[in-house]
Amino acid sequence: GLHLLAGERPFEYFKRVDKWWNGQISRDEFVEENVSQLNDLLEQSDHATAPDLVVWYTNSCLDPRENSPELVKAFQDAGFSVSILSHTSESLSMTAAENLGADFVVPSWTFQFEGGRFEFIEKEVYADDKSEVVEEMKEAGVNKIMFVGNGENDIEICERCDKAFMVEN
Repeated sequence: GLHLLAGERPFEYFKRVDKWWNGQISRDEFVEENVSQLNDLLEQSDHATAPDLVVWYTNSCLDPRENSPELVKAFQDAGFSVSILSHTSESLSMTAAENLGADFVVPSWTFQFEGGRFEFIEKEVYADDKSEVVEEMKEAGVNKIMFVGNGENDIEICERCDKAFMVEN
């Protein structure tokens, strides 16, 4: 999302992702380039600090699926705790959780700031690792896990949950 506003085309970004995953560049090199692009975007923007830019992006680009609040409420009324597990920044996930009334967030990654600029991006759980979260929940004693997904990267997690639903993008 936000890094694409910095000018990197999706094709170029995913080419870098492939280089990282194939060991041609390190995770540090991958993140360093992301941070550099984000700071370039900050300098070209009207925002004084990186946190201001993130807040603007979050408020501008948050677009929950239709009927999401009703879906969250239905699960909560059935006795479930509801989490946002998304391959997006913690700030965007937290805002979505607050807007939808979700109970908690499992962050994918978090922006770290220093002196009003982007410093680095702290990885928590990438979208491809969502199924590991299910295993951690089971190990922690969660006895029934339901999941609503919307993409190919959600198929593996759906297979590990007690019940799963896929919604159209």
